[in-house]
Amino acid sequence: MLTLIGNILNKIFRKTNIANVFYVVAAIVIAVAVSFHFVEHQSYMNSFYWAIITVSTVGYGDVSAHMTLGQLLSILMALGGVGMFGVLTSSITSYFQEENEALQEEVAEMKQQLNRIEKYLIDANKR
Repeated sequence: MLTLIGNILNKIFRKTNIANVFYVVAAIVIAVAVSFHFVEHQSYMNSFYWAIITVSTVGYGDVSAHMTLGQLLSILMALGGVGMFGVLTSSITSYFQEENEALQEEVAEMKQQLNRIEKYLIDANKR
């Protein structure tokens, strides 16, 4: 089961640009976490924890922004997280849609071949 999931994820990463989304989000998380460290005077660990929890849209609330700039960073991170999950979901959906269309085309070709074979057999039996 894990091999199957791994193969599907590998195909999705090769056919889509999800990896680029992860790189951009990682860069944003790092930049905003460092900014949060300076704005809210939190440790780097708390800042990275806050950034990851916020971008994942979990938002536990144990580390939160109190300054206006920190709150703006929180909004940026929350919107970025929603956007990231939207892109991820649409990429995976697109991949499966393309796979489904390819399978439907293959089934249509097989039906045409079967119809030709059936017609040939009917003609051969008439002789």
